[in-house]
Amino acid sequence: MVRARWWPLAGTKTDTKKPRRSRKRVREVFLGPEIVLSGELKSCGTLVAEGIVDSGRIECRKFILGSAGSCKGEVQAESAVISGRFEGRLIVRARLLIKSGGQVRGSVQYGQVEIEPGGELQGDMVIHQASNPATQDELDILDI
Repeated sequence: MVRARWWPLAGTKTDTKKPRRSRKRVREVFLGPEIVLSGELKSCGTLVAEGIVDSGRIECRKFILGSAGSCKGEVQAESAVISGRFEGRLIVRARLLIKSGGQVRGSVQYGQVEIEPGGELQGDMVIHQASNPATQDELDILDI
């Protein structure tokens, strides 16, 4: 004797629950070695580039250029860590860190900059307007 099976109607709730997706989306992009990105990238949370980036414009919160990576073009980020070769326009609203072996050439705007021994920065450097201005105490020390 064949036993009849009961299947729920489409759209009805069953006892099994699917895991809910988080409403917060993680926007991370990782470019491995030998990968080439050509074009624009916007609305990216974190970009980690170990390959070659040849772009017109990149906008992200955090930009990490690995030691094997190279980038030509314009990058706008909240913070950046450069271990490879960068050439072009780099706008970092908060902290720019150039690691040992990292090379930056071109126009650079930054809130704060840190260059490790062995890191290079060549070109025009300007403090980003959104960064905190010097306090009066710092200005008095500079006058001495």
